[in-house]
Amino acid sequence: MVHTTVRVEWEARYVSQYLADKYPTAIVMHRVPMGDIPEELKQAVGAIAATQWFRPSRPVADAIAITPTHLVLIEGKIFDPNRAIGQLLFYSRLIDFTPELAPYKDLPRIYQVVTAREPPWASHAQEFTDVQIIVYAPDWIQDYYEHLQGYWTKTTRAARETRKQTLTALGFTSGAQ
Repeated sequence: MVHTTVRVEWEARYVSQYLADKYPTAIVMHRVPMGDIPEELKQAVGAIAATQWFRPSRPVADAIAITPTHLVLIEGKIFDPNRAIGQLLFYSRLIDFTPELAPYKDLPRIYQVVTAREPPWASHAQEFTDVQIIVYAPDWIQDYYEHLQGYWTKTTRAARETRKQTLTALGFTSGAQ
């Protein structure tokens, strides 16, 4: 299948910009694999190969910022930040077992859900967890909302269908869904 449009990674862009704005001097890690690698795998193939082989099996945090005083674990959710709190709480328990974070595991920790709109439950979540709800809305976020609003309209659905038919007619796709 030929892809004719470039996929835009909105949340990756969102988290990257947040990190650049909020933590410009920090050590920054994106898409951080969390948790340990099985010892028997490290013994069998060596630590480096085991880390590479086991990476697809490890949960992945959106980002970590290392400041001189803190380790900041970040999950960015433009929409629906509900799951992010649970993800952060889970990842927070894995920090001590994550080889990539060993040099920083003694730093005090901050957990942040970064979202474009404050959810109505944010104050309650901050009362019973250590998770901070950070509202961050860069200028381009409105473009994203408009993109999503238009995605399921009759006009854009018809345009996508026309594009698919054209690509199939030209032999670029099989037409299979």
